[in-house]
Amino acid sequence: MKNWKPILDSILCMAKCSLWTTFMNLSIIVVIFIPSIALYNLLCYIILGTPIHYLLRKQEWMFQTIMVWLIVNTVSIIIMWHLLMPSGGEGPMCISPFSIILPATSALASFLSIIPIGIMCRKARQKTEE
Repeated sequence: MKNWKPILDSILCMAKCSLWTTFMNLSIIVVIFIPSIALYNLLCYIILGTPIHYLLRKQEWMFQTIMVWLIVNTVSIIIMWHLLMPSGGEGPMCISPFSIILPATSALASFLSIIPIGIMCRKARQKTEE
């Protein structure tokens, strides 16, 4: 049993290292990627969503919601598709974990984005009716 103690100590040490490494990687993601994603979404909704919302301002809020959601997310999917496609250049073709994780999380986020869009379109519609 005495021989297991150094192995267990090593496992515990590496577990702690993995937790700290994960924390540091997440902090990098928070500092770099989240502001980039926020800026991208801000630009998408301002550039694409504003004209649609304005042009459909006299329509029902549900119709506005669906149209803003559909057009903004369609453009986002097209842009993501082009960013994830291989460049076609020479080199190895391999499957990255991001080629599965990024589209899956983006699809979920796109699907769920209809909720805040609907809330905002409904509030804007109620505000104009007052």
